[in-house]
Amino acid sequence: MDTAKGGQRARGIVAACVAVSLVILLLAAGAASASAATISGHVTSAASGHALEGVAVCATAPTAEKGSGHCTKSGAAGAYAITGLAAGEYLVEFSTEGAGYVPSFYAETSSRTAATPLTLTGEQERSGINAELEPILGGGVTGRVVRSKDETPIEGIEVCAWELELEEAAIELSEEGFGLHCTTTDANGEYVIDGLEGEVVVEFESPFESTLNYVLQFSPETESPQGAEPLATKPGHLLTGIDARLDEGGSVSGTVREAGTGTPVAGVHVCALPQSLTVFTFRCATTNAGGEYTVWALAGGSYAVGFLPSGLSFFGQFYNGVSFSGEGSPTPVTVTEGATTKAINASLVPAGAISGVVTDLATGAPLEEILVCALDASQQAVECTVTEEGGTYTIGPLAPGSYVVGFHTTGFATQYFNNSPTFASATRVSVRAHFVTLGVNAVLVPLGYVKPGPAPPPPAPQAGVSASTQTTPVAGHLVLLSGAVPVSKGGAASLRLECEGGGSCVSHLKLYVTRTVVSHGKRRHETIQLGTLAVVLAAGHRTVEHLHLTQGGRNLLKAAHGNLIAKLSISSPQVTGATAARASVESVHLRQSSR
Repeated sequence: MDTAKGGQRARGIVAACVAVSLVILLLAAGAASASAATISGHVTSAASGHALEGVAVCATAPTAEKGSGHCTKSGAAGAYAITGLAAGEYLVEFSTEGAGYVPSFYAETSSRTAATPLTLTGEQERSGINAELEPILGGGVTGRVVRSKDETPIEGIEVCAWELELEEAAIELSEEGFGLHCTTTDANGEYVIDGLEGEVVVEFESPFESTLNYVLQFSPETESPQGAEPLATKPGHLLTGIDARLDEGGSVSGTVREAGTGTPVAGVHVCALPQSLTVFTFRCATTNAGGEYTVWALAGGSYAVGFLPSGLSFFGQFYNGVSFSGEGSPTPVTVTEGATTKAINASLVPAGAISGVVTDLATGAPLEEILVCALDASQQAVECTVTEEGGTYTIGPLAPGSYVVGFHTTGFATQYFNNSPTFASATRVSVRAHFVTLGVNAVLVPLGYVKPGPAPPPPAPQAGVSASTQTTPVAGHLVLLSGAVPVSKGGAASLRLECEGGGSCVSHLKLYVTRTVVSHGKRRHETIQLGTLAVVLAAGHRTVEHLHLTQGGRNLLKAAHGNLIAKLSISSPQVTGATAARASVESVHLRQSSR
């Protein structure tokens, strides 16, 4: 009997403890519920403004894995609400899971790193956390790029989708080329590309001439384009999970100097060209002021390293002094992924060039596509080119020495400088290292051309004007001592000019800005003409022109990136009271001014 009562008492104590525990848990749950925050909003189409139903909305801590937080879906009116959020920071993501619309974060960005975090406090209700989703244009792909060794995200990787087949009517020429669509990964390694049509191949690459050091890869995780798997895109849908795990690349480094002097050479493009059958891309870098360079993101294998000067002051060459002319084979350079092959140096041989303008005697018009060659003493062509728009040409690089310049095209008599019909009677043109010899012009005679009659006599002197003001001034030699001049951030540049010889110098100075642009692994050079500066200098006068070239009140040099190039025109401006002489221009110095 006592035993039974003891058991009942024990069971009563246990029940009481359970009841108390339940009450505590309920109170704690109520307290937690009372302190939880809520966010709400609407999801609409950016194109139509219509409400979007079924959009996945997730609130995730910035440091948590994507999609690991509190999630819900928008209702028929595009409305949603996420409840039970603890105090803290959240990123809010809106996704149709690849169908119809590009994923977006609050506020209006497709990048997780650019998203605006929400800071929530207890019992807070945040409304108006809305999203306008952009429709997917055509088909699309999305994914994430990480390091293979530790799975950490890589920012700045260029991701390109190549369309394999396009109907002729759908091909459009754009800056991205034919059927090529590219973007770069954000700080979370993520990317989105839309506007695709048909089957595509996706590649992942460190941007050209960047210091990112990752080996080129095609999806799915192959370094060979032949191993890439075409992906079938579908209009209005994103293919998700097109990811990449990139291996660390190898690199090549060295220093470029001038042969003979040992002076570092800046601005040389150094490219590693694959010689291995297993390597499918080349990489380049540009030497700095100390002549130093490093070419990054190379796959393991054998390379020919080429040195390409940006101007005509030096001859280009392969590593170990092998010429670009094809005489001899480039010395192979072995690259190992994750390591640097050092001391791949070069000594560049100085060179010069010849430049001029070719015109038609009958019309005075400039002639394009005229063959112009620098010939040696045995009448062999050393270097040739063709004239461009405006009749201009430049031949180089050329070794210092003496050359005969010949001009040839159909429909005109072959001519040698200076207005000579034969090689033997031609005027030889001297070339100096680091200089362009200018003014090597030609006026070609059309076949069958008949010279017109003599010109009428000049007009009599005007009353009150001395005869000396109506004579042609003696032409001096206008020398531009600074060729490629860096443009300052403030939009100014300085040119050093000198007038030599027995008279005044009168000419036009045409100003250009040149720069090299690299897009999607391809290099192109841009030249923008800024304007023309009239130059009238007295004999022996030296000046430094500090240019702030303006047009319509706008500084044309402002924020110009690249080098300012000055080109001297063939014709001179008209001077009041006199007939301006054509300036006899000797040379343009190719080195940057030290001032």
